[in-house]
Amino acid sequence: MIPFRCVAADIVTQNEVVFGQGDLALAVRASMAYPFYFAPVPYEDMLLYDGGIYNNFPVDVMQNTFAPDLIIGVNAASNPEIPTEDNILSQMKTMMIQTTRYQLPRRTDIMLEPEVQNLGTFDFRKYRQAVDAGYHVTLQSINKIKAITDRTYSIDSLNNVRAQIKKELKPITVDKIIVRGVNFDQATYVRKLLNPKRKPLTLQQLKPAFFKLATDENFKSISAQLKYNPVTEYYDLILDVKRDNDLKVQFGGNIASRPINTAFAGLQYNFLGKQSLAIKANSYFGKLYSSAHAMMRLKLPGKFPLHIEPGFTLNRFDYFKSTTTFFEDVKPSFVVQRELQYFTDLTIPVGNKATFAIGGAYFKNKDDYYQTSEFVATDSTDVTKFDGYKLGMTLVRSTLNRKQYANKGTFFSISLRRYEGKENTVLGSTAVIKEETNQDHEWLSMKVVYDNYFEKLGPVKLGFYTELQFSSQPFFSNYTASVLAIPSFMPIQESKTRFLERFRTHNSAGIGLKTILTFKRRFDLRLEGYAFQPFQEIQRGANNLKAVYGKAFDKRYFSGTANLVYNSPVGPISISGNYYHDSEDPFSILFHFGYILFNKRTYD
Repeated sequence: MIPFRCVAADIVTQNEVVFGQGDLALAVRASMAYPFYFAPVPYEDMLLYDGGIYNNFPVDVMQNTFAPDLIIGVNAASNPEIPTEDNILSQMKTMMIQTTRYQLPRRTDIMLEPEVQNLGTFDFRKYRQAVDAGYHVTLQSINKIKAITDRTYSIDSLNNVRAQIKKELKPITVDKIIVRGVNFDQATYVRKLLNPKRKPLTLQQLKPAFFKLATDENFKSISAQLKYNPVTEYYDLILDVKRDNDLKVQFGGNIASRPINTAFAGLQYNFLGKQSLAIKANSYFGKLYSSAHAMMRLKLPGKFPLHIEPGFTLNRFDYFKSTTTFFEDVKPSFVVQRELQYFTDLTIPVGNKATFAIGGAYFKNKDDYYQTSEFVATDSTDVTKFDGYKLGMTLVRSTLNRKQYANKGTFFSISLRRYEGKENTVLGSTAVIKEETNQDHEWLSMKVVYDNYFEKLGPVKLGFYTELQFSSQPFFSNYTASVLAIPSFMPIQESKTRFLERFRTHNSAGIGLKTILTFKRRFDLRLEGYAFQPFQEIQRGANNLKAVYGKAFDKRYFSGTANLVYNSPVGPISISGNYYHDSEDPFSILFHFGYILFNKRTYD
């Protein structure tokens, strides 16, 4: 076996700590705990950080421990950041980390210095570039290394040795799980989550459950150790768990060049025992969108983990007050939608990246609108109410890297819904024939969404988007009421804030292509184009009131955006030019800082 040493820094005694035995994973973890980025490692009354704080080139450890004939050193340090008066982090780094002299004790020793000056300490995505640089500089010195070594081994002989060692290794199987840092009930929750069947597990079997535990909102950090138990002949998994705060408060919002500014406040409280219970609430305030939402999430770990999620959502969308038109002579449509729904969902995790949900809701919708652009403030609106219930199921799988403006990963969802309810429509003062309509409606709908970002072609990434919708939904009593009860095709972020009649129909297909140029790490230049194909467009019928179908595949509509996005740590900053084919105001420019997000809607 090849002996190994690594160095950590104990900030309690302000001394370096050399690891030469014990838990290898703990030693490596301690030696890479960079201040301000990774949490320190507690060990035997010490608090350990990266050893580079006190000794960033531990050639003295190698010399004093092994007295080798030859030392090969690697200097992979980039140029130190020069501290400035307004950069506190650079000042702290300079004060903490001692100046290092990258020197070897003898002239015959070999120093390898790969070209990594352009790589930062945390450029993990560029690991291949760092590996290639090390490989290249080693090849340049390989003849010099061979000249001063008297032993060589063929690749075949090394592979045979490795194969023999692997053959003698016992498979790592975990039997006992020891949880520290929490009470008995909370430790039971952790064990049920990791090993609900209470049977010995291989690391491969344990891996998916461990990832779920690592992302559980109840825990701030989890460190793991494996220790062989000679009595059971299995390994014990020892977990040091640190609870996260039970109470979490969030504030945020969206600032925009259009009157769609929104303020957000969120609250969550976690109760953790043998089960996990989270109570969540949030609210949005703005001209376009206001909402109140509250729910409970009960996590039941076990052989078949289950989440039970009852709650309610109140939404209000005002597409009139939030609209500024590109052309002064265009008067926006007056549309105000209110939605109240009480829901209960049962969610089952499917692997680490997917969920399957089945649930239902009772809803009360109210839409206020004019069916003409000729109205004044004293006119009463047409009002459509639709009260009923829905049942449905949804499968979602996502590996997208961001909530908005993703440039990596895939998203897939398929949902089935059944709606049943009663419509009540009362026409206002602008109607020619003032009548009240009461009728029952029921329908089935299915929606499929697929969003994929391909690997890079140089600095450019390509994306593909498609959306299919099928519905047996009947028409409501008039054209506007019918269109308002249909979800819109809105793959562009700004389209989520507009009432776009042309992009709403019962049965449709949408497709889009995206080109994304990433530069300066966080900047994306996005060019996106979409085509929307209704099976039958919904059109205005007699007297411009009733809804009727157009000819099959007779019309199609296009949309697009050119968007520059800076993905800041607190949310996206975006400026975009947008186009919507055959709309009242087809062109728009939007600047916004923050996420454009909404709580779940009735027809989602």
